[in-house]
Amino acid sequence: MTGTVLAFPHRPLSSEAGVKAAERVLATPFDQRLAKARALHLEDPETLLALCGILRDRVTSSPSAIRDEAEFLYRFLESPRREI
Repeated sequence: MTGTVLAFPHRPLSSEAGVKAAERVLATPFDQRLAKARALHLEDPETLLALCGILRDRVTSSPSAIRDEAEFLYRFLESPRREI
């Protein structure tokens, strides 16, 4: 079996930095997120994990807004900008 090792584009975030990045993502309007994806650390596992946790915690307080956030994240992950 042969394969290629892909390097992370940057150093992974800590859990605390992932939570802060997730809050920045949620504060950024949908139409600006893709252009700012790198600065927002949208591909970082800690950011994604923190986003999932935040959305889960907020789902009962604003279900329609959380649905929109979850749909954005699903679409973002469905079509990665780089080869995985």
